Amino acid sequence: MTVQKQIDQLLTYRASEWLEAMISRRVEEYPGFIQWVTESPRHLDEFLRLFALSQQARYAARHGHFDLQTLLQRVTPDEVVELRSTSAEPVRLPGARRKAFWQWPVGLAAAIALISLAALWVQQSLSPWKTFATNVAEQRTVELADGSVVYLNAQSTLEVRLGTKARDIHLLQGDALFKVAHDTQRPFRVATRDAVVQAVGTQFNVSAREDGTRVAVLEGKVQVSTEWDSANAPTFSSGSATPASAPVPTPLKAGEAARISPAGAIEQTSRADVSNAIAWRQRRLVFEKTPLEEVVQEFNRFHRSMRLHLEGVEAGSHHYSGTFDADDPESFAELLSRERDLTVERRDGDIIIRARP
Repeated sequence: MTVQKQIDQLLTYRASEWLEAMISRRVEEYPGFIQWVTESPRHLDEFLRLFALSQQARYAARHGHFDLQTLLQRVTPDEVVELRSTSAEPVRLPGARRKAFWQWPVGLAAAIALISLAALWVQQSLSPWKTFATNVAEQRTVELADGSVVYLNAQSTLEVRLGTKARDIHLLQGDALFKVAHDTQRPFRVATRDAVVQAVGTQFNVSAREDGTRVAVLEGKVQVSTEWDSANAPTFSSGSATPASAPVPTPLKAGEAARISPAGAIEQTSRADVSNAIAWRQRRLVFEKTPLEEVVQEFNRFHRSMRLHLEGVEAGSHHYSGTFDADDPESFAELLSRERDLTVERRDGDIIIRARP
């Protein structure tokens, strides 16, 4: 191995160490990183090369583990005492810490240009994600820049990034109905904790729940998978962000629906699930042997003033099926009052559901 190859290997190894420090949030090492980068343009080039190749690093940067753009902006010529220019004499900047700098024939102007381009590259590579969220009892319609339309149910949150090669959505919680603008060059991908749904131009509903993801297709076709690029994986408050992978995506066409479990199993369901999946658009709640605690949670998504509360009711002890008006929890409370082992009372405008002693 030549000396130059050994030098190159050491440079790559050192750059990877700094990248790991960024990912691990070792902020105490940031000053050392800044000093190392300003020692040579090759250092910065190698670091940015590894950053571009590392899905983990890009994911960490996007989710705030470190702010690479801010760090690079601190790598300015003002911090460098000596930059070799095309002249025989170095450019000296008083008042800064003295640093050894490699030969840089293009001089100070090139240094400024390189750092500006690096900052611009980082900014473009970390395309901004826009967050849209709804509160309790709020439904919202969002028109995206590509012409797609998203209808959000109450207490739902999603992130959107429209890139040059793909349109990515992270549905972090709740329900969203997507009407996708046709664009064969940019697939439209919706990721939840459990699945990725990909389409080009179609209309489909995705529901993200703790017990899995539900997908229903109204128009066109989608591909459902449990695999995604880890650089685009969303951050969730609990559970695994990397579900079991499915070797072959499951196709769904108009009128078909599927459920994806947290373990990664994809199960196609009945056609009735398609209409039920978008019942929330008419503020209707459709339950099929649904545990009482989940029914209560769904009703509470639509109400700020009147809330349902469970006290002393064992989880999983009661299940309900049927269609209910989301704006009329009193009707559901009336149904519960007929249960022999439950009591229902009103308190401060809320509905209290208790296990009968």
